[in-house]
Amino acid sequence: MNKARARGADIEGEFERIGRAAVGHGTMDDDSAHDRAMGFIRRTGVTCFSPDVGTLHGDYTEPSTIHTRRIVRLASASGVPQVLHGASGIPPKTLREVLELRVSKVNFWTVQQYAATLRISGGLERLDSLRSDPTFRSVFPLSATHDEWLRTIRAWHRRKTEIYIELIHRGRLTVRPGVRRLATEAAAGGRQLAVASAGAEESVRAVLVSVMGRVLSSRFTVIPGNGTAKKPAPDIYTCAVTELGRHPKECVVVEDNRNGLLAAEGAGIPCLVTPTAVSRDHFFDEAELVMSSLGDPGGEQARR
Repeated sequence: MNKARARGADIEGEFERIGRAAVGHGTMDDDSAHDRAMGFIRRTGVTCFSPDVGTLHGDYTEPSTIHTRRIVRLASASGVPQVLHGASGIPPKTLREVLELRVSKVNFWTVQQYAATLRISGGLERLDSLRSDPTFRSVFPLSATHDEWLRTIRAWHRRKTEIYIELIHRGRLTVRPGVRRLATEAAAGGRQLAVASAGAEESVRAVLVSVMGRVLSSRFTVIPGNGTAKKPAPDIYTCAVTELGRHPKECVVVEDNRNGLLAAEGAGIPCLVTPTAVSRDHFFDEAELVMSSLGDPGGEQARR
């Protein structure tokens, strides 16, 4: 808390229930709930607060009751801006009403929605998809022209890349089990190693050094997309095969989602898939092997 204050950073607080149930009705707006929230705000010194008012981090199967009176009471009594979590799925009319009740920030995107968005290849392309999202359009004024919209999302994408690289340099990146071990063993066996990605090259190289270390990362050839069609198009892997001077059947692609698998298949390269939490429900019928992880020997489990 003190470190955040020293850097002039806002501190958002949340307690009570963070649910993923099918429907939420929040803590009832009674004096005890209000007093608990006020006690938390005063005790911690947070600069903004997300109360339990009936929204939840998950999918709604029926309308949720939002306790708007509680938002007003907390904002007035504490002087702290209120935050609405779990806003994805809330009707636009309700969102507009809530924004008029001293709510300063609204959090969208459940894990399920993020997983659906990741089916679109490319960070810029995912941002562009917001233009047709009715919930986003209800709270964010769209640019007058398409060119202005593109300039906006390109600026967002640049800033996102900066934040991502900063997190990597701070050591905030979690390495998936077995990735470094697999690369170390492949390098020791004289295998060529490469990362083929249509993502921002600066981000790719930063991740590579963070995950593999400087010595092992130097063994990798980085093959950027540079304008090639995004996955599931096979272009990035076709470029990789050409640059490495290999036949597709001499290579193996390791992927974690269906678009990557389809790109590898399109390039004629065998593919091993290890799904993430947000891609585990994808179809991987075309893969040579699907594993739960690339963990240490004895830890991974083949799905098929």
